[in-house]
Amino acid sequence: MDIQKPLLYDLRRRILTILALETTYELNHIVIGDALEQNGKATSTDCLINQLLWLNEQGFVTVEKKSSTYIAMLTDRGLDIAKGRARAYGVRELLPSEITENK
Repeated sequence: MDIQKPLLYDLRRRILTILALETTYELNHIVIGDALEQNGKATSTDCLINQLLWLNEQGFVTVEKKSSTYIAMLTDRGLDIAKGRARAYGVRELLPSEITENK
């Protein structure tokens, strides 16, 4: 069994959730990385940036590079997925208990 896929799916879910909780729906990769670490999901900067770029390719976030910082902004589609109103292959689905917490 490939354990990497479920871990990446969960990481993408957490990134979307972190952005959805931000008032502006926008954070840089450093702050996202810190939030992941505080929630027990620390990851390398390379992995985080790769996942942000994957989410960008899917249309769930937009990513802008300013100098050496990546800024991610949640799209409407990404917000729907973060809130559990839509599903997407490659992003872990919300558990029923998480849906009530995110509304």
